[in-house]
Amino acid sequence: MEITTHTKRSAFSGKAFSSLSSDASSHSPAALYGGKKGVKIGFYIVPLFWANLFFAFVVLASKVGENVSLPLWIDSTNGNTSAPPVDSYFVLSFSSILFTAIYGIGTLFIRIFMPKNLGETERNFPHLLFFLVGFFDALNGTLVVFASKGSRTPPYLQAILGNFLIPLTVLFRLLILRKKPTRLKFICGIVVVVGLSVCLIPTIFPQVDPKAGNDPMSTPLADDVSRVMWPIIFMLGCLPEAIMHVLEERGVKLENESSQEQINLVYFLFWTSFYELLCICFLFWTDILPWYGDLDHIKNFGSTWVCGIRCFFGGAGCSATPGLRGSLYMATHVLVHVAGANLLRHAEGATWLSIVTSLVTPLGFIFWTLFNESPFEWHPEGHVSTWFSIGALVIMVPAIFVYNIGEPEISLNSDGGGRQEIFCSSHSFVEYHSAASPEEPLLSEKSQSTNYSSV
Repeated sequence: MEITTHTKRSAFSGKAFSSLSSDASSHSPAALYGGKKGVKIGFYIVPLFWANLFFAFVVLASKVGENVSLPLWIDSTNGNTSAPPVDSYFVLSFSSILFTAIYGIGTLFIRIFMPKNLGETERNFPHLLFFLVGFFDALNGTLVVFASKGSRTPPYLQAILGNFLIPLTVLFRLLILRKKPTRLKFICGIVVVVGLSVCLIPTIFPQVDPKAGNDPMSTPLADDVSRVMWPIIFMLGCLPEAIMHVLEERGVKLENESSQEQINLVYFLFWTSFYELLCICFLFWTDILPWYGDLDHIKNFGSTWVCGIRCFFGGAGCSATPGLRGSLYMATHVLVHVAGANLLRHAEGATWLSIVTSLVTPLGFIFWTLFNESPFEWHPEGHVSTWFSIGALVIMVPAIFVYNIGEPEISLNSDGGGRQEIFCSSHSFVEYHSAASPEEPLLSEKSQSTNYSSV
């Protein structure tokens, strides 16, 4: 899929990973990331406002599907005495192999049929940035996947804990990109977190909803220590995820100084997935850690992995359920990354992405009100907690809207030019932010002339 955005660029050289610079008082978010532009999808040019709305919807819907399907896949053989349990490391490594293959095939397709979309920018892009994104993605997966069993972190609680990502993203954008939200956006972020905390009230105070406390889904099967530690480990997975999103934002917004082009997103996702796979391979030992991993001894590692493949394809006494749920997880994961990369490039950045995905919490809570996790079945059961989730949406949606139309974030290193540089070998990659009216909203439909490409 070719996406072309029309924006005027400026370029200059610099050193590796230098600070972002912009004059926030005179730049609006829409202008900072290109003003009104057309995003070319196939043969059609879609206004940036509607393109970003589409990307945000795909990210949100896919993230809900990903959060739902991961614990379902890991717990898919529960109750089936003839099938082996799904190993967490197998889920992590097998998924990573397929992600790399999918993006690799996409890159090969572009190389053969659209070679003009892969050139100097891709050849000279810093692999250190690819590696860092892949490394933190692997670290996030190692923490989250092992903690995602329903007996370790209940599915509904996973949807809540994942929103620790918002304050972490704000923090790391400040530390890495030297950007901080305006006062209005900071208040909107706090309101979103307050809305998320509304979902937690029935969990913190069980007496608020005694009926939910009797639901098997809401009570993990682990011992008292594990009931506390696994949700904490799941929540800590947000730490590398926040860093990954911030570094990914930096990468997808950079442009080559000489060609004034940005990196092809499929190519970017291929290399970050490749390095993620390498890191996951080196993390195999997590599967044999006492208490943490699923294996008792390293000698069982190979046979367990092979058994996982057989089970995925309906062998080893498994039904088609593990394969279907695993395929759903991987499909939604790919969509999250593709749409998320486009949103990072064409919208304000990682904080906006985390704000959008915060809606996953109440939506996930409502989903698990309608379905039972084990066995997975339609099982609508209204709790008081359901109304808390709806109340959270009522608080969060207006705050997200106000965040969207607010003035741009503030750069702590301002030279008035709004430019970011990164140097690789003998080539420079830069990001240029043009000036515009501070009243222009993030997803503005106002038009400017310029040009850059992505996939």
